[in-house]
Amino acid sequence: MSARLGLLRKENVCSKCQKQFRKLEDLMSHEQLYHEAKSYDCLQCKQSFGGMEQMRDHVKKFHSYNKMKKGQD
Repeated sequence: MSARLGLLRKENVCSKCQKQFRKLEDLMSHEQLYHEAKSYDCLQCKQSFGGMEQMRDHVKKFHSYNKMKKGQD
């Protein structure tokens, strides 16, 4: 039972911004995304991202219309 209660508490704290997370993997993702050097740049708008997935999501969300439009010309 105490192990289950540990999952409900936010015991993993970011050392840089003090944000709390229930899971260690969520804390690690947060630190990588928001506090580590960003190394993936969008070729269309030069915005930087900490991971390839975040950059891909950005391109799909903000630039996919431009790709479709260019392909139709």
